[in-house]
Amino acid sequence: MKPGELYGWAQYSPTRVSLNWTSWLYSCVIQRSIGTGNFSDYQSLQYTSFFEDYGVSSGVTYNYRVRTTIPNEPWMIVFKELQYTNSVSVTP
Repeated sequence: MKPGELYGWAQYSPTRVSLNWTSWLYSCVIQRSIGTGNFSDYQSLQYTSFFEDYGVSSGVTYNYRVRTTIPNEPWMIVFKELQYTNSVSVTP
């Protein structure tokens, strides 16, 4: 399944970044970079289209994208190549 369009915004009290993508996914990985750094795998998720990142600091720019995984489930029809959302930048 394709992860769709990614949206992100800052939340306060407590400080966090909320992410939402338009397609519900069986299995995916949140990728994150800080500032101008490279994306790396950050959090693995299942059965969702939403994530809240509490591991952020105010005034720092975080970049996110969602990557699909290739599950080892014989009953699933999946893309053979990984799929990505657009990337979003959020500064809490």
